[in-house]
This record gives sequence, structure tokens and C-alpha cells, in this order.
Amino acid sequence: MKAWLISIVGIVFLAVLFELVYPQGKTKQFCKSIFGIFAIFVMLSPIFKFDYSKLSGDEVSTSLNLNFQEAKDNSIKLKVEKALNNHNINGVDVEISSKMQDFDYLIENIYLDTTNIVLTENVTHTNKYEIILELISSTLNIDREQIIIYG
Repeated sequence: MKAWLISIVGIVFLAVLFELVYPQGKTKQFCKSIFGIFAIFVMLSPIFKFDYSKLSGDEVSTSLNLNFQEAKDNSIKLKVEKALNNHNINGVDVEISSKMQDFDYLIENIYLDTTNIVLTENVTHTNKYEIILELISSTLNIDREQIIIYG
């Protein structure tokens, strides 16, 4: 990194120096273009020195799967929270346990912490756990056994 920065400073110094000695006319434009291309290669040299052999297909695939899985978890969490809020059930903390299997996203369990649950008057006299189980099961199309409520 230090050598790269020194080379950038050197390129800037050479650019100032060459500006003083460039010939006039079309030759000046040609010389500036050649020097500009050279400067770009110097600036991009760390990319060319990167050892791409360390990246195997499995590592890249695993990284992409993890990113996809995390994004999908967040999406499902928001979907569950929205469905609960639409049915006047607030304050439920949602956690998703999922896995990637053969490039397929699978939900293992949904964990719901109802410690801070807030219900409106028209929901308070019903079995809130049954409502939550049915709502999430139908929203995500998963088995009720995959939904774990605690708190």
C-alpha cells in the first residue's frame, strides 16, 4: 500500500514536470493521452496484483448464499411484523432460523418473543397465541410447529 501511494505521488510529480516540457499542438494532446493511460494503470495496479486464485467457487458461492439468506431473513421478519401489526398485535420480537440447502432457502423456525406484546381492546379477549400461530402460518405458508412463541 505504501509503495502504491508513493507511485501515485510520483505520477503527480511527473505530470507537473511533463506539463512544462510538453510540445505544443496535437503532439501535446497525444502525449497527455499516453501519460493519462499510464497514470490509470498505476492507480489500478493493486487490483491487478490481487491473487484471484485464493477465491474458489465454493467460497464465492457460500458468500453469496449467506448474503441472500440474510436478506431473505430480514424480508421475512419485516413481513411477519407487518402482518402482526395489521392485526393490532404490536411489540413482538421476531427472529428467523433458516438455512440454504442446494441453493434453496428453507425456514427452520420462527421465534417470537412476546414479552413486550401490546394488544388492542378487540384482540385482548381472544387467545393471542392461536391468532399469532394462524396468522404467521398462513402468511409464510409454514407448519405451526416451526413457530416457537416464548415470553
